[in-house]
Order: sequence, then structure tokens, then C-alpha cells
Amino acid sequence: MLRMRCAIGESFLAKKDEAWIIITHHNVYSLLSLSTSQHITDTTTATTTKTTTNQVRSCGSPGEVINGQYHLSGIVFGAKAVALCDTGYTLVGSGVRNCLVGGWDGRVPVCEVVKCGKPPTIVNGGPVIPPEDEYSYGSVVEYSCENDYTLVGTRSIACDKDGEFQPAPPECRMVSCPTPVVENGVRTEGRLPPYTHKSFVTYKCKDGYKMEGMASLTCEIEGWSAPDPICKDRVPGPGPPAARGHAGKIAGGVIGGLVCVCIIGFIIYKFKGRTKSYLL
Repeated sequence: MLRMRCAIGESFLAKKDEAWIIITHHNVYSLLSLSTSQHITDTTTATTTKTTTNQVRSCGSPGEVINGQYHLSGIVFGAKAVALCDTGYTLVGSGVRNCLVGGWDGRVPVCEVVKCGKPPTIVNGGPVIPPEDEYSYGSVVEYSCENDYTLVGTRSIACDKDGEFQPAPPECRMVSCPTPVVENGVRTEGRLPPYTHKSFVTYKCKDGYKMEGMASLTCEIEGWSAPDPICKDRVPGPGPPAARGHAGKIAGGVIGGLVCVCIIGFIIYKFKGRTKSYLL
């Protein structure tokens, strides 16, 4: 014979040769047994025999958590079910349920989607799309800029799991580029100044000049897409001094040769004239 007694306000769970006795404050439970069924209350002495065989009560499923799941330690008396919400969802109320003699306590936990307020505004920017008072986790908004302003940064931001928009919003800047300086060149395409974001110009060199660099330029956020082109003179300059000296020698030789020929011819002419006078 096994005798057990609990003081008022205490709970007791004992096992002796497959016999279970459960006493809980302010509650009356039935001792589950294949052979006997007894009622036990506070300050009541429970008596059972070693031959009594009892069944441990199962609480079954604690229910389904929408947008979440349970972490279970078991499903029998004394077990716990702890609710965990999916990313982007937050727990409302208690997330813990206990398996008692009467089943799971509490209610099935609720996981609500995380919300973000209105996204940050930007200077010289237009309204965000779509315009809402609040946004759910994962919602995306897009920014735009007023005329003559350029959007710098990420156009889209999203509501994250912490209820904040990420990444940081973009900026709207006034982008301008200086007028290119291309000496001995003329503009063939593109607009006149002022040059704003994505303006483009194309140049060509005047006759007798050759271009070095890019002929077409585009105004980007940080300035022109390439350095100003350069137009260089195509006409070659005078040759090196050595070449000029060599040419002078050749010219001198030719002139000297002609002078010699003339002198020889004159001498022959004179000689023939004298011969004729002697014969007469």
C-alpha cells in the first residue's frame, strides 16, 4: 500500500510501479487507471495499490500557428509548446502553452505581419509610389525627382523585419557639366549649354587636324564621361637639321657641275674661233 499527502496549495506528481497520483491546488482531477478511478482533492490522502496500472494523458497537437511554428518539448503532461513567428511577423500575446491534465492551456498564438510607417521624404523629390499610410513587411516603395534634378542612390527601398525602411533613401541633385573646350574643333551633335545630366555633345576637328580622345561626351553625375578631346595639327614640321644639310650638299653639287660645264663649253668655243683665224 502506498500513501501520499500534499499540503494545501501544492502540486504533486509521483510514480510508483506504474501508478500515477496527481494533485493540483484548487482543482479536482480523476486518477486515470485501468482498474480503478478515484477522486483526489487538496489535503486528501491518496491510496492505491502496486497492481494499479495508469495511462499518462496526451495533450495532442497544440494547434497551428499561422505564419509561424511551435517548438515542442513533447505532447504529454508537463510538456511545453513555444511559438516562433516567421521572419517579418511578430508574436501577439503569450507564445507558450503548457500541457496540463485538461489539455493545452491558453490559446493558439497569433503572428501578425510587421508594419512600417510612411517612408522618409527627400528634398526636391516627388511622391513615393505607391502612397500609403503604412506598409507591410516586404512592401517596396519607389522615389522620383522633380524636373532638372537627378536621383542619386537606390530608387527603391523596402519595409524590413524591424519595421524600418532599408536601405537609406536616395537624393535628388542638380547635375551640371561645364562647356567642353576643344580648340580647332567644332560641335556636330548635341545640345547647347547648359549641360545637365545625360546631355551629350559630339565634336570633330577642322581640316588639317587629327583628333585624340573621345569625340562624344555624356554629362554624368560626377562630370563628363571622358576628358575633352584634343585636335592636333596633321602637317609635318621642317625636317631635322641633318636632313637639311644633306639636301644642301646635293643642291650645291648640281650647281657646281653646271658651272663647270659652262666654263668648258666657253673654252672650246674660244679655241675653235682662234683656229679659224690662223687658217685664213
